[in-house]
Amino acid sequence: MSLVFPKMSIALAVYFAMVSTGSPLGAQTVSVQPPSGVFANTTVGLSSGIIDFVITNTGSTTLTIDSISLSPSQFVFGSGWTPYVMTPGFQSHYAVKFSPDSAQTFDGSLTINISGLNPIVVHLSGTGLSTGAAYTLSDSVLAFPSQPVGNTSSHTVVVTNTGTTNMTVTGVQVDPPFAVSGFKSTLLIPGGSANIPVIFTGTVPGSFKSLLLISYDVLQPNGVSLSGVVSPPTSLAVSTFYTLPAGTTYTELHDALKAEGFVIYAGQGDLSKTLFRISTMGAVTGADISRLLKCFAQRV
Repeated sequence: MSLVFPKMSIALAVYFAMVSTGSPLGAQTVSVQPPSGVFANTTVGLSSGIIDFVITNTGSTTLTIDSISLSPSQFVFGSGWTPYVMTPGFQSHYAVKFSPDSAQTFDGSLTINISGLNPIVVHLSGTGLSTGAAYTLSDSVLAFPSQPVGNTSSHTVVVTNTGTTNMTVTGVQVDPPFAVSGFKSTLLIPGGSANIPVIFTGTVPGSFKSLLLISYDVLQPNGVSLSGVVSPPTSLAVSTFYTLPAGTTYTELHDALKAEGFVIYAGQGDLSKTLFRISTMGAVTGADISRLLKCFAQRV
């Protein structure tokens, strides 16, 4: 015999049954959280955010979730599997999303079949919306000109709302060495446009490709194919150097480092009083660098 109590406390559905355990009767109880699923209004052709339904074995015996089903087809599983065995206290998660195919309200159900219990039915609802928004992009393919290591170039991609209702550009994504600078979510009225500044920075030589992915609130994402070439440097130069602090002479530092196994050379000409160079005749390990920095910290 089984009894179903649809709601035992606020925002928590609890299901109860008495099952034979071989001698005395053992209690099987299950909670489902949330007890129903109301999805945000979603544009036709898009998918809503996920609702995570959590089934917990709140009883004292092991339960098995035999199967889970959704209806109608506008409600779709995002994750979870069956069969799933739950010892007392264990949980199982089932992610569900709403993907409307027409502009109307849909009522549905999540049905959970557990051995020894009557089916548990969770009510689902969601509304599909139509939109008159549409977009155009100034670029579908963007190829940056070849540039040497260390250089940066930029190009602005323009998104325009060519439809009849509002839309929002909600976000952009791209992988290095490409980047987007300073873009924020932007509402576009019909005829409005938004600028997306794309930056290409060459740190190592090579050919690079990526996709600028643009997301919207009421339309499917779209993208711009990006490419760029970074060429090797034609010359090398020292762009950063450090000088000896006041009170430290080259001779003192030379003698102290030499005693630790390091060789340094004075700068040339007028720079000999403030600059020095460190040379190596073989491989330098991380331990060598740590030891060198420790020597500096002790003497400078």
